[in-house]
Amino acid sequence: MRLQVLFHLMASDLKLFARARVAMFWTFAFPLLLLLMQMALFGHTSSLGPVSFDIIDHDASGESRAYAQHLRSGLAHQKSVRFDLHPTDGVVVDASSKSENKSEIKFEVKSDFNPDFLLTIPAGFADNIAHQKKTVIGLTTNLKEGAAYDASYGLLRALSNEYNLKAILTPQRVMLQTPVHPAPKLAYGLYLVTGLTGMIILSSSLMGFASSLVAAREGGMFRLYQLFPMKTAIVVVAWWLSRLLVTLVASMFMLGIARLLYDIHIDASVGKLLLALLMLCLGTGAFLAIGMLVAALCPNVASVTMICNVMYFPLMFASNLMIPLDTLPKALRDVLALLPLNAMVDAIRGCLSNRLDWHILGYSAMASLLTLGVGLVFSVKHFTWVPRN
Repeated sequence: MRLQVLFHLMASDLKLFARARVAMFWTFAFPLLLLLMQMALFGHTSSLGPVSFDIIDHDASGESRAYAQHLRSGLAHQKSVRFDLHPTDGVVVDASSKSENKSEIKFEVKSDFNPDFLLTIPAGFADNIAHQKKTVIGLTTNLKEGAAYDASYGLLRALSNEYNLKAILTPQRVMLQTPVHPAPKLAYGLYLVTGLTGMIILSSSLMGFASSLVAAREGGMFRLYQLFPMKTAIVVVAWWLSRLLVTLVASMFMLGIARLLYDIHIDASVGKLLLALLMLCLGTGAFLAIGMLVAALCPNVASVTMICNVMYFPLMFASNLMIPLDTLPKALRDVLALLPLNAMVDAIRGCLSNRLDWHILGYSAMASLLTLGVGLVFSVKHFTWVPRN
């Protein structure tokens, strides 16, 4: 009997949601508009630059500086590819650690600058030149193979060969390593889609759920529920389940549109996909419980609108939904990473891109479960059928 009542209440709430144009807009249309806009602006990069370039000099000798200056000067004057050159050599000498043994000089990277091409001059470069030995120059790149990669690597090789020809009577001085590709970065398409999934959860829970519940209660639509012999908990859980279903459908709809229009690649096993779905369910349920609690406590439509806006916009701008937080100071990044929304989105991204961090996953699961339990319990305790006024 209770299950029959539960399903009947879920069906009634789904019909109510279908009639609410504002809720439909925030759940389906608004995230889709953001997807189209963000992918049009940032989803594609130009084929030839700008390409960023930096040099780490572990030798810090006159010869290594001359080679670095030769590369920088050559790249600055060529016209094929626009290079963004870092203004320093990317290293600093710790003067307190200097000794007669040159190998004991310590170096550290000056900043978090992450160039497309990073060239590393190893220690011993000057000694190799003095003994007429060649030096293998390390080279890493973040670029995928393509026009910008081919042109940039070709220029670096040509300038290195030109540097060798300056001492034509001596053996080859430098040999440029074939670029090493580090672990591939997360594609922005997948980053954006998972972020917009988080935005669907946030907007559906606050703008679409809490506001519509308070508006319906203020309009007297819930007075009839008092006549039926059922507990408040059953109604609250039924509404929570119906909106959970709506939000999951909206998220799958967003992912399907993104794969159809932009060929979003998902590199995950079946187990990781199921884990991502589980995290999506937990995160959605937690924020819907928050939305239910806000609806239970707010006395009227004006107050729930204000509270939802106060929660929605700070969470959106302090989140990693559309723009990475890598440029923020590390201390601030660590604090923002603790936000349940950010942790949930990071966990889903990790599952879908085969970059799963079990610490983030565990924290996100515990935070979502705690929020879900507290939100539902207090929602049942404080929910009323009639306007609070």
